[in-house]
Amino acid sequence: MVFPKSLPILAACLSLGACSMLPGIGDGESASPAEAEAEASAPSAGDEFVSSVSTPELTVSTQAPGNEFRQVDQFTRYARVNCNISSQRAAGLETIVRKLRDEAAAGNADYLRIVGAGPLYNRGICDEYQLQLSGTAYQRGAGGQTGSGQVDSSAGTAPATDSLAGRLEELEALRDRGLINQNEYEQLRERVLDEAY
Repeated sequence: MVFPKSLPILAACLSLGACSMLPGIGDGESASPAEAEAEASAPSAGDEFVSSVSTPELTVSTQAPGNEFRQVDQFTRYARVNCNISSQRAAGLETIVRKLRDEAAAGNADYLRIVGAGPLYNRGICDEYQLQLSGTAYQRGAGGQTGSGQVDSSAGTAPATDSLAGRLEELEALRDRGLINQNEYEQLRERVLDEAY
């Protein structure tokens, strides 16, 4: 049989041909070390967007704040977008970031960190038509001290409990409205509980 022997050769040819169609591979162009370094150090569109939604009272960032801040709350918001269309995903992320910013500002936060790793437009969890993104709100003042200098023992407890209950209620509402199925609900619920503890 000739066909089975030629199958590996055919597969190799097809994969090499596919690789040559990828941008930057097989087109004869490569970035110089200086160009690669400039591209890596240049601010991304996500960084520019995050800077544009910051206010004088509230800094929005993808980076963790310094030690002078204490966590006061965490928010998770959702947007209905087609995750396979990058422009819809980006618009959904921007909408959610604005919602997170407004909620953090309403809670008198000084700093909002958009949770995740990597560039802003790669963050969040997107499952076909449901985009989820979280943000953590911080206030300036380490150690849970109140304005009078006394330690407030409930400072970190009440908002976290309220936030956890709110997030679980949101998931139930999404399930009840048919936006997520029972399996997705259980996975997201487990993730929320893992993050809380």
